Amino acid sequence: RETGQSWELMASRGCCGKCSFCYKFMGAGMSMRNVDDVLDEIQYIIDKHNISSFYFVDENFLQVDRYFNEFIEKKNQRGLDFKFIIQARIDAITRKKCEIGSQNGLICISTGVESVSQRTLNKINKGISVQDSENKIALLREYGIKPAVNFIIGFPWETEEDYQELVEFLERNSLQKHAKLAYLAPLPSTPIFTEAVEKGYIKNEF
Repeated sequence: RETGQSWELMASRGCCGKCSFCYKFMGAGMSMRNVDDVLDEIQYIIDKHNISSFYFVDENFLQVDRYFNEFIEKKNQRGLDFKFIIQARIDAITRKKCEIGSQNGLICISTGVESVSQRTLNKINKGISVQDSENKIALLREYGIKPAVNFIIGFPWETEEDYQELVEFLERNSLQKHAKLAYLAPLPSTPIFTEAVEKGYIKNEF
């Protein structure tokens, strides 16, 4: 309460994406907690600590439409009043979800664009387009939902021009203070790690 931060919790695990840089420690599928159990946990934190802001650290809170709709429906049935932040793949963001979410406490979505180079997005198997990313960022703002956008830098094929495009993307979409840059980490068991070993970039796997 003193810092204005949100209480962290998790409603699901797993990811349906096949990005070449991501180590999917939960396997290829997704598992979801029971909605009532999640709301019981939220109710407990509200009652015990008087906290009314929550951050779902799931990678893909929006991935299963039925789950998101049930969460909102049961939240309202219980009369729970809280704000919440989620993480989601950008291709799972839709106008309908933004409309429903904005009317029921959703204030921010953290999402991974990763790169503004279509060549890079294709090489890492992200499954999105640069234009779609811009459209989704604009859609979030249309409904008053703050975008928090994540990027990865350091792919071995990137050029200075790619980074200039990133700067222009951030400025064009007013993402100053709303973006996070992470250095590429070639995690073991990922396609990008295997490629780095084969090309001799990683000489000692241990």
